[in-house]
Amino acid sequence: MMLHQQPRARRTAARALALVACAALWLALSTPAGSEEFPLTRAQFGRLMTVVDKRGTRTTLPPSVATMLGLNDSQYKPDIKQAAYLDAQGGRHGFAPFNDRTGFFMFRTGPSTGQTVFHVGVRFDLVKAARSFKKNEDLIALPEDEAQKELGEEFARWARVLTPEPAAIAPPPAAAPKAEAAGH
Repeated sequence: MMLHQQPRARRTAARALALVACAALWLALSTPAGSEEFPLTRAQFGRLMTVVDKRGTRTTLPPSVATMLGLNDSQYKPDIKQAAYLDAQGGRHGFAPFNDRTGFFMFRTGPSTGQTVFHVGVRFDLVKAARSFKKNEDLIALPEDEAQKELGEEFARWARVLTPEPAAIAPPPAAAPKAEAAGH
């Protein structure tokens, strides 16, 4: 009886292995081509949302920006709470969750680059992006490939800002001078 159960156990193990392989193949095939991991880790996103919550500022989006990005009133009215920072080159970067939790508004401005605005979905996917080359100039929609590239660059900037710098490694303590023996 023991001999008969051993091949059965092998068949069960083989079936389980085949099932796992099929599930892995299904997951690989069901993932859209070109999809990537989230651009921020959970820890980074948690830090960002904490900054928005505790130190964020309220701002109103101009109607022209909301219209260009295809936003609904419930997403950004009466205002949104954002976190923003100024980089070393004088560029300003901002991030704000929409009021109805359907995604995020991101922007970057710079003295030489104008303004770029992003409508980002809840999974950090690009919905729409636009740019103006000068302050107070009309926005123009960005082509998707260019918008994807710029959004990736913007998330990379945020990831660097949200990653704590490693603690400086302290040098080893200096050896204490040896006491000279008395009487030598």
